[in-house]
Amino acid sequence: MKDRQRKLNTAGFTLIELLIALMIAALILGVAGTFLVFNVGSFNSSRNIIGIQREGQLTMNQISELLSEADSIDMDSIGGDKLDFTIVENNVQKTASIELRADGELWGSVGSEDYIIGENVASFTTESRNTIEEDVKDLDSSGNPIKNAMTGEYLTHKEKKTNLVEVTIKLEEGRDRYKGEIELKKEIKLRNVNMDFGK
Repeated sequence: MKDRQRKLNTAGFTLIELLIALMIAALILGVAGTFLVFNVGSFNSSRNIIGIQREGQLTMNQISELLSEADSIDMDSIGGDKLDFTIVENNVQKTASIELRADGELWGSVGSEDYIIGENVASFTTESRNTIEEDVKDLDSSGNPIKNAMTGEYLTHKEKKTNLVEVTIKLEEGRDRYKGEIELKKEIKLRNVNMDFGK
């Protein structure tokens, strides 16, 4: 009978063995959990970066498409959050603009049509890369040059033009450590701007 009691007493785990097993299991689960959280965070961060790169490229393509058709730029709007210019569509000159709004949306406008160009835009800036300034004859409402009645000379004013604009956009998406950011720069040639003044 004593042999039988010894067999029954040795058949289970001791309390110390169970505690050691639980500590080892907790350690393994803790390491695995940390690894999983890190990988999920890394995946989210990569996804945001890829998404913002794609969105940035699409936004820059739309800006380039719209701006390259400009036939004149309001030089006073260069450098701000809004760029004003004109476009000729179907032989009709229309005012146009690209504007960054407070909610991070970049809007384009041609005539009375407004449309969204891009989202998550943190900044939009422009810089003239090829500017000339020259005297231009003043015109009356019929488009004829105006002469000074006393001197007979044509009235003129200084006018600046550019046919090359550098556009910089910065996009941001996500927050905290999962934030994706990208900054894109592109020089855009304005195909319809005539840089030969008075000729």
